[in-house]
Amino acid sequence: MATTSRLGPSGGQRSLLRASSLNVKKAAPNRVCCNALLAAYSRAIPPQIRKAITLLESMWSIGGELTPDLVSYNTVIKAAGNAKQIGTAFKVWKVMQARGCESSQATFGTLISIAAEAGDMERVREAWASLRTSGHEIHISSANAQLLASLSENGSWTDGQKLFRDILSGVIGVKANSGTFAIVMKACLERDLSDQVQVLFRQMRELGIPPSSCIYGMLIEAYAQRGQFKDALDVLSRTF
Repeated sequence: MATTSRLGPSGGQRSLLRASSLNVKKAAPNRVCCNALLAAYSRAIPPQIRKAITLLESMWSIGGELTPDLVSYNTVIKAAGNAKQIGTAFKVWKVMQARGCESSQATFGTLISIAAEAGDMERVREAWASLRTSGHEIHISSANAQLLASLSENGSWTDGQKLFRDILSGVIGVKANSGTFAIVMKACLERDLSDQVQVLFRQMRELGIPPSSCIYGMLIEAYAQRGQFKDALDVLSRTF
């Protein structure tokens, strides 16, 4: 994509130009102020993605002290995700790369999370592959989002199982947490693999990971699915 490609309309650029040309320096907009406005657009209900993109492009066109930085792009990617516009989020990411702004761990984490939530496995794999080759440290939240996507209806059970093993073995450099096990346990319950839930629970305890109430709830459900009601009641009495 050419670096001159526009993401959206250019409305608002003239007002920024007028403000930046004021004689009083304090009145001129700066990147910090623009990023704050981008963040407000992202948090708005509903998210104001068109306004965010317009402002981002105006910042780029004016340049200088207003040239968008990593925070600017990450904020607009987040805004697109909040607006459920996954394609727009990835388009902003492509433009960001074309303009020489390097992605951060947060960039990849956001992309993976929003694509996983949308069930867009192609984009999940694209962002995950880029993260794995980026040299950035992988956070467990990103690995969990990838694991969730892999074990979803649109994902691959085989790929998900392999990723889970890689997380546990330390291959990708992250430590599993209770969220990691909760994702796999839930997937097992959905596939009537209640016996595996019990195995996972024991494995989690051996690793010293404290179970959450959600984990205990799934363990109770697993016992109930197998007709082991005494064991289910025992967990319930010890937990609550």
